[in-house]
Amino acid sequence: MIKCDKCRSNLSAFIDDETSEQEAIRIKEHLDACPGCQEQVNALKSVRTSLKSLFKIQASPSFDIILRDRIRREMRKHSSRFSPALFPRFRVPAFAAAAVAVLLIGMLIGGTLQQTPPSQLARTGSRRRIANPAKQAY
Repeated sequence: MIKCDKCRSNLSAFIDDETSEQEAIRIKEHLDACPGCQEQVNALKSVRTSLKSLFKIQASPSFDIILRDRIRREMRKHSSRFSPALFPRFRVPAFAAAAVAVLLIGMLIGGTLQQTPPSQLARTGSRRRIANPAKQAY
């Protein structure tokens, strides 16, 4: 015999005749011996009957067209021509290209500072400050 949790997880399929014959037999055996699960089946059947008794609403023939038009208008209202969401394929490569550009610019700036001739540093007085910061006059 199956346990309550296994039985209850299959009750909806059982009520809809979507279980195998063997599973249905095991569930029936369990329901005969378990009043709690039998009560659960009765509640599910009641809900099923109530849902079937609801009247059906018929949409107008133009409902689909009107709905799609409203969705299109809302999408246009909330998106710009150059929205990143429109180009998801280019997000990662664009970010990578920006990171490489920043690194290259940093390397160029760093290389330019290191290649400054000492004579140019002496004119600005930068060499003395860098070489011996303790002798700086305040």
